[in-house]
Amino acid sequence: MMLRLDQPFSEQELAQADELQLYNVSDKTWPIVLSNCNAVELQLRLLKLTSLEGIAGLTNTRRLKLERAKKIETLAPVFQMKGLTHLTVEECVGLHRLDGIEALSELTELRLTGTLWGGSTPLRLNTLEPLLRLPRLNKLSLALPAAPTFAI
Repeated sequence: MMLRLDQPFSEQELAQADELQLYNVSDKTWPIVLSNCNAVELQLRLLKLTSLEGIAGLTNTRRLKLERAKKIETLAPVFQMKGLTHLTVEECVGLHRLDGIEALSELTELRLTGTLWGGSTPLRLNTLEPLLRLPRLNKLSLALPAAPTFAI
């Protein structure tokens, strides 16, 4: 189910859907999402947030996709989502570090990309070394700059 959170929406729909695509999540709507969302598969797109604080409270979520979250600089709150098995991060161009990702001990699939829609802003991570400490990771997809700016 797709919901645009910059328009009127039903909190009940947040609570009942197993799969959700939420667009335009803002500081105003974020607390509503955190207190009502029960989705197993959650896509957060066009995020207007500067922080994902509180996301670990979404204990039913196993698959998370963050797309166009240009103001997000850290995924530390996401790394507290202990049951997460799949994580996709697209166009979070302010993100440069993955420190703490090893806390996602159930993570089996990770996808990291920069700008996908014809833009020129790649994802620039300082290092991929934290990925080596993900015990269950069996699928990794990276779309990074042609000349990487990280060391393993």
